[in-house]
Amino acid sequence: MNRTQFLLKLKGILESEQGCTTKTTPKKGEGFVPYNRFNIKWGQVDADDSKNHIRLVFDLKPGSLYEEMFSQKTGLIITPPGKISTGYRFTKVKEQGGHDQLIIFLEDSFISSQPEQLAEILTFVKEFVGQSSFKSQASR
Repeated sequence: MNRTQFLLKLKGILESEQGCTTKTTPKKGEGFVPYNRFNIKWGQVDADDSKNHIRLVFDLKPGSLYEEMFSQKTGLIITPPGKISTGYRFTKVKEQGGHDQLIIFLEDSFISSQPEQLAEILTFVKEFVGQSSFKSQASR
């Protein structure tokens, strides 16, 4: 699978949930922003052609991601701040009414050579979109 194929598959998953959409701008190129059924942004997908990676950002319902299981199933490791390589960063909510955040970096070489791990990542994305409605007008 190449970058474009992966992004199309990802976009399809994000739009498959009732009422969920994605929006893009010319500036974003192949990237886009997912919106939940309340039309509230809950992440972003950056795919800059001048870089050899994509970045996925998801706002998650607090406590909904078991980081150890995510890492084990996807094979991704923590990417330290300031470094952009295949891996992830996870931040747990600190204040009441906030959200956890997961940032995933996928290098093009990973996308083209790790189909099993990509499938696991997409499985998690299906869960994320299914829970995206936790962000509503009441939670803003």
